[in-house]
Amino acid sequence: MKRHQEIELPEKLVEIIEHQAIETICPCCAQSNVGEVPTYLRGPVQYGKRFKAFCTYLLVYQLLPYERTGELLATMTGYQPAGGTLKSVLEQAYDTLEPVEAHIRQQLLSAAVAHGDETGIRV
Repeated sequence: MKRHQEIELPEKLVEIIEHQAIETICPCCAQSNVGEVPTYLRGPVQYGKRFKAFCTYLLVYQLLPYERTGELLATMTGYQPAGGTLKSVLEQAYDTLEPVEAHIRQQLLSAAVAHGDETGIRV
């Protein structure tokens, strides 16, 4: 048996999920009933968690400037977030991770052994 594998990127890197809240009128009492969209959707269009995580990765780990991050995302996905949007994404990431960072810092400060590595030399 011969096997050949091809590693390929998906043609479409962005998935658009549309949530619709339909309004209906009750035929008996004529009361209007409106469906609900998920509470985390604050506006008519917003970027999802994975998209924001990828933006954060590009900005923080890959050290891409805002403009190049936007250009790369536009090339890869067809959607280019504005610089202000990218800044907001970073602020949200900071706000989310700040308590975790504070906890880790406190654990390190109260540790019996700190500032060492596998060599045993104080760093």
